[in-house]
Amino acid sequence: MATTNRPSQDRPRNPLYASVGVGDAAVAKLRELPAELHKLPTELQKVPAELQKLPGAVTGSVKVLREQAALLSNRANDLYADLTVRGEKLVGAVRHQPATEAATSQATSAKRATKGAATSTQKAAKAAAHAVGESTDKID
Repeated sequence: MATTNRPSQDRPRNPLYASVGVGDAAVAKLRELPAELHKLPTELQKVPAELQKLPGAVTGSVKVLREQAALLSNRANDLYADLTVRGEKLVGAVRHQPATEAATSQATSAKRATKGAATSTQKAAKAAAHAVGESTDKID
């Protein structure tokens, strides 16, 4: 795993980018699945022999487990960083697609129109209140 260009761990968007990166990585792995399914019968035949070796292989030391835990922690950090970069690239690519830019532009226009309508409504309400006030003054 490459550790160059690691994003800062305290950026607020990192979890979003990492989750997008996980999804992208999952899709890539799912595309490999049909080829892996062909290997399954051969692998299943190896299981009984591997189970017989298991009791002898279980004897491990605490030191080895701690070292492995430290390595896994480092790998997890590297994987998180890689997924963050991958997700950020994908989000950037989607963000700059014509359809996304058009939707953003439409949303901005709608926001402006809504704000303008609210302002016009407030002005009309004030004018109506003022007209009602003047009308009541004339009646009195």
